[in-house]
Amino acid sequence: MKKSIVVLLMITGLVVSPKMIFAQNDADAKAKPAKGKGDPDVKAAAWVATLNLTDTAKATRVKQLITTHLTAVRDFYNSHDYTLVPEGINPVTGKVFSKLDRQVIINSTIPKTVHTDLMDGLKKELTDNRWK
Repeated sequence: MKKSIVVLLMITGLVVSPKMIFAQNDADAKAKPAKGKGDPDVKAAAWVATLNLTDTAKATRVKQLITTHLTAVRDFYNSHDYTLVPEGINPVTGKVFSKLDRQVIINSTIPKTVHTDLMDGLKKELTDNRWK
């Protein structure tokens, strides 16, 4: 349960994080967006840097795993709005579901493979306890 709450909080942070920042120059903005701190590549690079991996090939593979995971989570959340959960009454409290309740419910429907793919890849790449 504790692990689920931590994962949910991390995922919620991804959803609430600011949108990507685009370049000032119109030509650059049309070409590609600037990488902001909410960008999956930037987050993945920061997280991999904290692992202090000496093998650059391994660090690149781990970064790609994390980037793929963050992108899959972001895309899922962007395509699954709270309005997909019908308004109803919370059986525990007897009150109408709030927007947050409905968002948590829809967020919990993310395919299990999104998490297991990340964890299986990390277990393969990080043989010590750093993947936990």
